[in-house]
Amino acid sequence: KCVVDLSHTFFSPRMGQERLRICQQVARGENVLVLFSGIGMDAMQIAGRTEAKSVTAIELNPVAMACAKNGQRMLERNKAVKVAGAAERLHLVEGDVLDVLPTLEHGAYDRIVAPRPKEGALDGDLGTGDGGVQFLEALLPLLRVHGG
Repeated sequence: KCVVDLSHTFFSPRMGQERLRICQQVARGENVLVLFSGIGMDAMQIAGRTEAKSVTAIELNPVAMACAKNGQRMLERNKAVKVAGAAERLHLVEGDVLDVLPTLEHGAYDRIVAPRPKEGALDGDLGTGDGGVQFLEALLPLLRVHGG
């Protein structure tokens, strides 16, 4: 379950299979970082369906973050959650990814979920951006040596 304000956020139920595929790859005890998390659906699915040690989600849009916080509260009461303590293992951070990443511990994450920039000046598909190079440079130091 999630909360979506479609006038200020994006959500596609068509991504359900992709979210499930990502969850199936997360191993017990992993620390997972989800960038550009939007309403938090990917992060909530990982927290609720896996035995990840922690799931940290970063989002700039304050409306999307409010939706994610509502979803986190619902996660506490959701009987469909497969792993107890999902809401407590989910950490929501509001802010610009490029501002937040330098504040996180290097080598702390086993897995980082990060879609490539798809709009504005950073959109690599439009030929105007760097395809996400600056984000890669910021997030790679956060991966554990054998993380994915």
